[in-house]
Amino acid sequence: MDPELQTAYPERLTDSNFRLLELAIPPIEDFLNASVRTSISCTLTTFSLDACPAYECISYAWDEPLANRGHVESTALVNGVETTIAPNLAHAMRQRIVAVYAEPYRNEGGTAWFWIDAVCINQADFEERTIQVPIMHIIYRNAVKVLVWLGPDPDNEVYQVREFFRALLQQYYQMRGHYNYETGFLNRFQHHSLEGTNLPRFEAAIWRATVRFWDRAYFSRSWVIQEIALAKQAEIWCGPTWFTRQELNETSYFYSRSQLGITLRALRYGTSMIDRSYEGQMLGFMPMRFQALRNILAGDRSEMSVARMYADRLVGASQANTIGEGRTYMLRTFARQLQACFLSETTDPRDRVFVPLVIMKQIASVYGFPELPLSIDYSIPAAMVFKEATTWVIEESGWLWTLALMHERRSLKGCIDIGTPSWVVDFTASKPSEPYPIRLREEQPGLSQATALCISSLRPQIKGSILEVSSKRIGKVTHIGNSYNEMIDDADFNRTADLLLTCPAIINCHGRTRLHWWMDTFLCRESVRPCDEETHAAFAHWIRWLTCRKIQRESKAGRLTDAADFFRNQLSLLRLAREDESHTIPDYDFWREILPFPAKQDELFKNRTSDVFIPQISLVGRRLVLLNNLGAPACPAAKLLAIVPQAVEVGDEVCLVAGSAAPFLLRPAQGDSERPTVAPMPRAYFVGEVYVNGGGEPVDMFGDGEWERLQII
Repeated sequence: MDPELQTAYPERLTDSNFRLLELAIPPIEDFLNASVRTSISCTLTTFSLDACPAYECISYAWDEPLANRGHVESTALVNGVETTIAPNLAHAMRQRIVAVYAEPYRNEGGTAWFWIDAVCINQADFEERTIQVPIMHIIYRNAVKVLVWLGPDPDNEVYQVREFFRALLQQYYQMRGHYNYETGFLNRFQHHSLEGTNLPRFEAAIWRATVRFWDRAYFSRSWVIQEIALAKQAEIWCGPTWFTRQELNETSYFYSRSQLGITLRALRYGTSMIDRSYEGQMLGFMPMRFQALRNILAGDRSEMSVARMYADRLVGASQANTIGEGRTYMLRTFARQLQACFLSETTDPRDRVFVPLVIMKQIASVYGFPELPLSIDYSIPAAMVFKEATTWVIEESGWLWTLALMHERRSLKGCIDIGTPSWVVDFTASKPSEPYPIRLREEQPGLSQATALCISSLRPQIKGSILEVSSKRIGKVTHIGNSYNEMIDDADFNRTADLLLTCPAIINCHGRTRLHWWMDTFLCRESVRPCDEETHAAFAHWIRWLTCRKIQRESKAGRLTDAADFFRNQLSLLRLAREDESHTIPDYDFWREILPFPAKQDELFKNRTSDVFIPQISLVGRRLVLLNNLGAPACPAAKLLAIVPQAVEVGDEVCLVAGSAAPFLLRPAQGDSERPTVAPMPRAYFVGEVYVNGGGEPVDMFGDGEWERLQII
């Protein structure tokens, strides 16, 4: 151990004690006089969890870009040892010093007690981290309050954001109870302002400021879920501006329910998204920036009720009473938390597994469920942590949903080079460049059948580094098309139209034309609506997808005779799009005219009161490919259209795998020296999940035929 660290941390902590930071409060004159300001000074003292003074927890993002502007004191004297701290933490501690001058529980000697993870836990001691991380929820729950520090506000815009949120909520509350109140409220938004209401006019600048606010690093941190959710009392600060927990919670709820958050993400990413989870496998998932605050709904925050309330909100109140049911809910909650943490930021990728484990420990203690047989141990290499977590979920449940988390991951070659199985989730991967990975629409025919196929001999088995599954081949990749996050030029557009004509428009056993199948898959891209001139290119992209919607409608009505010519005729819309300067949000009548909704969906769309209606899914970083049909008996000569990961190669195979709601893209292993010489079992590498021809009809095609055992390596 470093001699200086050994001085700052003289003894290793146990699971029954913790350190508190005693922050020295200088005379206010010295603190305000920059010429005499010294380093932040603090002393660490060890206390029992059951016998300690009143203290605050400081919850913050370790890396907040706005905190790095200019010269910031980035060292502190910890037990007399100069210690490096993050600039954002330095901002938070100085802000707290200012507030402590008025705190009633300030010590008479001019000090105050705090718990800060980066300082109170010896981060260089893996064994101590392993001991302390599992009890962090107790530390946060027992704190007098939790100071949530969102970061500094160098541009002095957060005060306006807060006032905007309050005005927004006031108008929102007034419309509650009215028919279609959410749709009516959104219809008042023109040019992304509040013009036309009795509220002050908010121009695009304030909307962009709200995007920057939700885009702060704090809302994407892994540990934020438990830190703010377990607080008896929370003060949320951003620079000198503070928010109540309730108003941020209500704002995030409104953003999610009214889909205003989707509009704002268009400002940030140039496209709007809807994220959906696997049918029957994953619980509903809120965007991470909203979920962090949706878990802190107002309620009884007494010491005995916080843990139960938190667990109820994660699992579902009164959902399970028996251990058998409890294991199911534990698995599903673990699935949701893994997904949330996979999209979050962390300095240690192992935390993307350890955070859900800590949450599971809390749930197990509340309901009396058995704990997950996984340990929090920072001495274990990350690759081993990921393999253990992936293995446990697959063996415990028979589900293969974890493999769908590998949206952006280490390359297949990288897995082979370091000896990691291709089926192990790589939690070191960066989060998607756009908000969310692709997710299935709910209530698709055939998918419930696929998810049920994880019983008896069809159940996946893990043997060392090999995942053995039951599979059926759907098709082999013969042509790789465009990427969904790339602009589609005219040549690609016309080539796609020509490919459509090669697909026979015959009626299959499901009563759907092959062209309809294609369009269901091709049109899973959600509409993009620009807000200013910077997104004209995205608007052109958006018009192309509307064109596809029109093609689908024309085809259904029997009026489509030449798909390629229809595509070419629609290019004139692009010229109009480039000249369009209005950029108003389309109203309901506009969408009703464009989108061919059935009567039931039409009513759901109009009312916007149901979570069942999900018109589209997002396709972040995906490619369209053509498959030759290897096994579908209804139309064996027809080509299939599939949506696959970017890493696809010609010759990759799409397989239906028991235990997964979506087919897999697999790459056959060539020249495997470990294959047995007698009756070899096929081996392949996992590339990603696949979505084939719209509503899951290829799954229905196979029926109860024979399954082939396959080894994924």
